[in-house]
Amino acid sequence: TGGDELNETVVCTNDHMEVVIPAAFFLNKVPPVYVWDLHLNDPECRGVQVGDDYVFSVRTNLSDCGTITLQVSDDSHIMFMNTIHNNYSDIITRSYINITFVCRYPLSYMVQQPGGQNLIRVDVSITLSTEDGNFSVSMLLFKDEAFQDRWTTVPALALDQDIFVRVFLLPAHLLLRIQSCWATPDRDPFSNIRYTFIRDCPLLEDLQTLRVLKNGDGADAAFRMQMFKFVGGSYTDVFLHCNVQICHGGPGACRPNCSSEDGFLRTRRDLPLSHTLTYGPIRRPPVETLVLGGLLGVLLLVTAALGRLWLRSRRFYPTLEAQLTLSNIHHLHEGAS
Repeated sequence: TGGDELNETVVCTNDHMEVVIPAAFFLNKVPPVYVWDLHLNDPECRGVQVGDDYVFSVRTNLSDCGTITLQVSDDSHIMFMNTIHNNYSDIITRSYINITFVCRYPLSYMVQQPGGQNLIRVDVSITLSTEDGNFSVSMLLFKDEAFQDRWTTVPALALDQDIFVRVFLLPAHLLLRIQSCWATPDRDPFSNIRYTFIRDCPLLEDLQTLRVLKNGDGADAAFRMQMFKFVGGSYTDVFLHCNVQICHGGPGACRPNCSSEDGFLRTRRDLPLSHTLTYGPIRRPPVETLVLGGLLGVLLLVTAALGRLWLRSRRFYPTLEAQLTLSNIHHLHEGAS
């Protein structure tokens, strides 16, 4: 009969696991099993009856209620497993309940900025045979190192100004690590024109230009970077991209080793493929031109001379991905907030 079938529903989100089972499955047993007879691995975590269903939940911290955490052998997923039990008696039992449910989450994510807005919050889902799981990874841009004053419009920055970038993870009981960060002049993280500035560790030696403030120590990571732009009048936008990795275990297992070349290579080999989190655009207008009378001829001569120099430099440096130069970055229509 329908009451003899489990017909369970397992829900896995970024901050809770839940299993819903029709009450008839339990009440049709002899003797009937009531919701107050059942609990999870932790006897303090009990189910509730909602309508015609028994509902068991683990909320906020997926490791609560005696949840067992497992990492699969290829480091691609993390699993949270719990079991529904009936109350234990030292003497006798007539109904034995042991229903195990598992939520499995990927450890690497690719999140792309939707709609050109500054807050990037994309829930990344994986659908398995019995459940869906997702974590949420976000990137925000701030004006200060205390990460209190957030940009709420497209940033307008001069190149001697710093940007403060924070990447964070929900749920917060896991660890997040930035593997690499780079910039492109468009939304495509795989653009041929790219400028990489973090690869586990900062690639720029000048701490005034780039400094990683936190990485692999908690559910968020952060860095400070001096602003830049791509050379070329057609490049009006800057997009930031970061590969992020979710870790399970102590901070030592997630923190990059930047003390030696050997340590750097080792941490790279230990990590599976990751995905990309994107921020942008940071937009600048075309170069402002105020041409008055005879100034136009001078500008044309200067442009021609620079063009010849550029062609010569291209012959000597044919393999550069992109060049950076000083300029101002403004939004075309909005001012700085």
